[in-house]
Amino acid sequence: MRLNIYSLIFFIRSYVLGLLVPVLSLVLLEKEVSLSSLSIIMSIYSFIIISFELPSGIMSDVIGRKKHFVYH
Repeated sequence: MRLNIYSLIFFIRSYVLGLLVPVLSLVLLEKEVSLSSLSIIMSIYSFIIISFELPSGIMSDVIGRKKHFVYH
């Protein structure tokens, strides 16, 4: 039962992060950011997300997935 709750929370968290990118793009376009600048900004945003995923995954391996999820 607990595994299903963790899976559901993880799915919702990933879903919300997936919705953030298109909404962020629209907000930046509304602020009159050019398309070339938008692609650079979104690339930097994606790079930062990926760079934080690596230490997060290592920490999850070291202390355990559930404990890391609670601390995160």
